[in-house]
Amino acid sequence: MPDKVSVTKSKLDDLANAIGSKSGKGIPLTIDEMVDAVLSIETPLTQEKTVSPSLTQQIVTPDSGYNG
Repeated sequence: MPDKVSVTKSKLDDLANAIGSKSGKGIPLTIDEMVDAVLSIETPLTQEKTVSPSLTQQIVTPDSGYNG
């Protein structure tokens, strides 16, 4: 990732459009609404699992309470 990122009005508008379409609120969004939308994205709660090699297909899913 670059050390510096150039932020332009166009990039902010693109971000607002993307978040607005996902949130169902539409646009225009305020900066605070964009921050809230980004912070509301669920952080994955991962679980480590061990799988033994097999010739048959294995489907590994997280236990209840985990989402990854």
